[in-house]
Amino acid sequence: DRARTVIVGDRLHDMEGAARCVISAVGVLWGFGSREELSAYRPVLLAQSPQQVTDFLLKEKPFLGGGDSCRPACRAVWDKESKRQGKGEPDR
Repeated sequence: DRARTVIVGDRLHDMEGAARCVISAVGVLWGFGSREELSAYRPVLLAQSPQQVTDFLLKEKPFLGGGDSCRPACRAVWDKESKRQGKGEPDR
């Protein structure tokens, strides 16, 4: 269920994966990616600690609505990929 799914990652590839699947993403700042790299995909959270991710997921999980907060980035990635692969609209 995409509305109840979130990808937690530290690189642009993780954010791109979330966008391609049209789900929400949480970027973590203690990994390999920079704030600038992750924020370009408009994750629902840029976390500075594992505890911040845990707190967000326990408190905000009803908010996660299938990636709506990253819709412009999702749309851009989907458009690029769909043209490359000859696909139609993503599942909603």
